[in-house]
Order: sequence, then C-alpha cells, then structure tokens
Amino acid sequence: MYKNIVFYNRWQNGDLFLSKGYMSRLMSDLRKQGSFNFYFAHKNNPKQLSDLDLQFVSIREYDTLPAADHHTVFVQNETVYINTWVGAYRGFFSATQEHANISMINVMWFSIFYTLQTIMGVKLFRDYQERLSPFDGIPTTDWNKFDIAPAKAFLKDKKNLVLFCNGYSMSGQTTYSNIHLMEGTVQALAKYNPNHNFVCSHKFNLTEKVDNVFFTDDIFANVTGGDINEIAYLSTFCDVIIGKSSGPHIYCHVKENLSRNCAFFTISDRQSDDYLYNFYD
Repeated sequence: MYKNIVFYNRWQNGDLFLSKGYMSRLMSDLRKQGSFNFYFAHKNNPKQLSDLDLQFVSIREYDTLPAADHHTVFVQNETVYINTWVGAYRGFFSATQEHANISMINVMWFSIFYTLQTIMGVKLFRDYQERLSPFDGIPTTDWNKFDIAPAKAFLKDKKNLVLFCNGYSMSGQTTYSNIHLMEGTVQALAKYNPNHNFVCSHKFNLTEKVDNVFFTDDIFANVTGGDINEIAYLSTFCDVIIGKSSGPHIYCHVKENLSRNCAFFTISDRQSDDYLYNFYD
C-alpha cells in the first residue's frame, strides 16, 4: 500500500544529522520487508547526508510538502512523511531542556518506529518489550563519499590534535552564555600548549603569532559544497573535540569517536542541552 517514505526537515544542518542513525536503521529494516522509495526533503546542501541511500528533495525555493512542521508522521495516499525535526517532539523534552539531547532523540524515534508499525503493518521490533538503544542512533559516515584527501594531507605531520567547532550556534545553544568564536581561548591554549595543534572550524584573525592554530577554511579550501563532513572526518583523529552542539560539532558524533578514547567538550547554556547528556553511565 505504501510505496514512498519521505523524511523531511525544514531546519539547519545539525538538525538533519541528529536522526541519521535512526533513519539508516529504519530504511534497512523496511527494505527487508518490501520495496520502498526513500527521500529526504530539506533546504540544505544535498551533500550533507549524501552517503545515505536515498534521494534528495529540495524544499528551499518551493516547499510543496503536504506535511507541516507540527506533524510527526503524516500519511497521504501512498506516501508516508516522517518529520525528523526535534521541535515537533517537544513533548519528550525534560523540564530543563531547550534543545535536544541523545536520550530525547531516542524516545522520539521509539515513538516513530511504533507509529510506523501501526500505520504500515511492518515489523520493526521483535516484541513489545524491545526498545531502541541511544547507541542505535549514533551514525556512521561513509567517508569515501566525501573529499577527505585534504584532511589526510594535513594529518601527515600533525599529532596531538584539538578540534574547536567554534562557529556561531545556529539554534541559540549559547544565547545566555554569550560565547562567540572563542578567539582568546584558542590563542591562549595554543600559546601555553605548543606541542598541541588546534584546528578551528570558523576563521578569525590571530592577534598573536602562533604556529599551532589552523583553520578548516584553509585545510578544505578547495572542497566544494561545504566541508561539514570533511571536518567530521578530521575529528576522528583528534584527542579533544570542543563545540556548541551545532553544525560541525554535531557531525563529529559518529561511532568512531564515541567508541574510542576521545573527549567531547560541549558548551551550552544548560547541561541538559548537551547532545551526549546522560549518554555515559
């Protein structure tokens, strides 16, 4: 009865990535049970999730989707629309939350899976006792789909790497703390830790001469279509990853990083807005 599965999200790059792991699992489960066409409708560069096995639909210029931002799962004719924007699931937020964390996203997708089981008559769980694990939602990225050659060249003579995803947060994660590009912090750390190399995702003017501060704008200067996944690849070689739960920092949350001895340091107005909040026991 249902032939088309359309994931949709009208928001920012980080919003797309938050559901990537669950989307991959859902598509894999459904392909074992029937023939479906999968699409992702969003306004961002199609490159961002181009390693997913689905078709991109642009909704930047002319949004014709019948499903709205307040819908969660919406059905029309032979098409099932799945809203991957966390804002539609605010009922799953804790009292202190303003932004999504991994536990909340897990509950969100648990509800989506059970809704799809009911609507589509497919089997996504073995029984009613089964639950999704938050680790199910941590995606992998097929780095071969992206231009990682510049990162490999940069890494040939670099070690002790610290990545600063220091760009502006796109959804207000640091509104009250008023943290911007962290220029002073980066330069002070670089000055007093000369054996470490600091890579920043947002360029700024250096006020002191330091040889161990680098910018992804320079490393990936010849990469087209944005470098958010290329930065994420570079992060898999970093000892520390610092950011604001936005943009490149979110894309760094891949299984390689969460399965190794790597430290994430998240800056946000609230603890509960940290993407990995309560993930580690």
